[in-house]
Amino acid sequence: MLSTIHLFGSLPSLTRGATREDLDETVSAVERLDRRIVARVADVRDPDGLAAALDEGVGELGGLDTVVANAGIASYGMSVDLTEQMWPDMLDVNLTGVWHTAKAAVPHLRARGAGSMVFTSSIGGLKGIMQVAHYVSAKPVRT
Repeated sequence: MLSTIHLFGSLPSLTRGATREDLDETVSAVERLDRRIVARVADVRDPDGLAAALDEGVGELGGLDTVVANAGIASYGMSVDLTEQMWPDMLDVNLTGVWHTAKAAVPHLRARGAGSMVFTSSIGGLKGIMQVAHYVSAKPVRT
């Protein structure tokens, strides 16, 4: 059983975000494996909306065992050339969104008495990468 929450659409500082078609493709792939899925659209920048979507999935599937906080966006540019919106967009999704995900999930994991959380990073969490200062700032290695 799987519950998935997708953020789609775009932020002003991005050229492309995930689409409804991407979410539909995920649902189809899971269903082809003869598995159940609860798919909802939520924004990791909105803690209440994210928690409501997660609560709905947990309610339909009967619990939460594993959380994968994998929301992420990317945009590029020299630090001095980033727009005023590029920095907060990046940190709001890639860093704060991970915290919102954990905060929404922990009560369910505690109620179950067990579970696991996976936080993804990237090579940018290990070393600097040119043209993405805002990205590597939001991708610390998490243990």
